[in-house]
Amino acid sequence: MLVLSYNRKNESKSSKLKENSSISWGISSCLKSDTPDIIYHKGDFGKEPMIIVFGATPTEVVKKIKMIK
Repeated sequence: MLVLSYNRKNESKSSKLKENSSISWGISSCLKSDTPDIIYHKGDFGKEPMIIVFGATPTEVVKKIKMIK
C-alpha cells in the first residue's frame, strides 16, 4: 500500500484563498509520483488534518482502512 502526504504550509496563498482548491492542490502535488492508496496531511493554521483513502469500490476502501494499525 502506497501512502503519500503533503504539507499544507507549502500551499500557495492563492490556492489557500480560493474556495475548494486546497484538496485538489494537495492531491496534484502527490500525483507527481506513483498513484497512492492513501493521501494525508497534518493540517495548518485553521485547517484540519485530513486522510483520503482511494479505492475502486467501497469494499476496497474498507479493506485498506482495516490494514491501518
